[in-house]
Amino acid sequence: MYSDIPILPYTKFAEDAECIKNSIDMCLYFSPGSRLNHPTFGCELDSVLFDPIDDHTARKILLELLQCLQRWDPRFRVVPGLSSVVPDVDNNRYDVKLLIEVVLPSEQNIEYEYFSTLERPIN
Repeated sequence: MYSDIPILPYTKFAEDAECIKNSIDMCLYFSPGSRLNHPTFGCELDSVLFDPIDDHTARKILLELLQCLQRWDPRFRVVPGLSSVVPDVDNNRYDVKLLIEVVLPSEQNIEYEYFSTLERPIN
């Protein structure tokens, strides 16, 4: 799926944080069925689009993010206990914080944080 994911074992995984951020963005911006050659690729955030902005929906979003990113990119894992989705009712959005652990074959893992905001359009 990604050109920087190795096909053969023992080849080096991509360590560039920008590359991993782009990969996360790709997973989040596509919903299943939107890519012709990968009909199951993406994250089902559409399912919570019209749900109320509250803690219950924030937990559903975090669970979907964890499952989606685990399914589509083996180069990293999201640390669930240190990641969060916080509802911001006043600004009609969710603030997303993901702690990403980059998985390297050498057992020397790298950690960094990914911040994003999921905004619901106001009509």
